[in-house]
Amino acid sequence: MVNTRFPNLASIIAFSYKNSPDIDLPNWQTLYYKDNYPRLQRIKTQLDPHNRLHHSQSIELLA
Repeated sequence: MVNTRFPNLASIIAFSYKNSPDIDLPNWQTLYYKDNYPRLQRIKTQLDPHNRLHHSQSIELLA
């Protein structure tokens, strides 16, 4: 059904995955979150001070 309704879609998304972070981005904080990153760091530090909820590109704790 997708191929019938959107015939050009496969050529656009052939090599991408939804919700998959690009771990090779050098400045992912700015690219993903822009000016909101410092605010997100404050929230992360307050709600998860031991950084238990983390992955390779999770919000970093404040120093």
